[in-house]
Amino acid sequence: RSKRRRAFCGDGARLRRTGEGSVRYLWPKPGATAPVPKISYVKLYPASGWVVGAGVYVDDVESALSRSRNFAFIVTGLDLLASFLLSYFMARSLSGPVRRATANLTQFTEESAIAVDHISSASQTIAAGMSQQAASLEETSAALNELTDQTKRSFASAQKMQGLVGRVTLV
Repeated sequence: RSKRRRAFCGDGARLRRTGEGSVRYLWPKPGATAPVPKISYVKLYPASGWVVGAGVYVDDVESALSRSRNFAFIVTGLDLLASFLLSYFMARSLSGPVRRATANLTQFTEESAIAVDHISSASQTIAAGMSQQAASLEETSAALNELTDQTKRSFASAQKMQGLVGRVTLV
């Protein structure tokens, strides 16, 4: 019993000087015989000479810390898994509309290229037709000029003939 008392009171000089403090010692758990490390906080009541303390077994604290650490790892792992799944499904939900928009734009581009080709071909056909019409108009204009010149010559010849007929009838 005196060993236990010395173990519990620990550093008696410090306890007498400060009246309180933490003490590390070995003490058996209830129902066990082998002592295990324990940390207690003790306080001396000088009037009665009593030392009152409360303590915890180090292995209980380590076990609680281990459970807390394991719980934190599990929660972190579940959070990471949930974040990954959320990211995956969000990426899928966003990539579908983007793919459809890309396909629509590609189809629009192809159809626009075909329309541009048709317009270009029609423009070339119209330009060729306009060139033919211009050539025909030039030919018509040249023919009209020639006809005008012939008409002028015929008119001049007719006037000469009229002048000659008029002189012949006077004679």
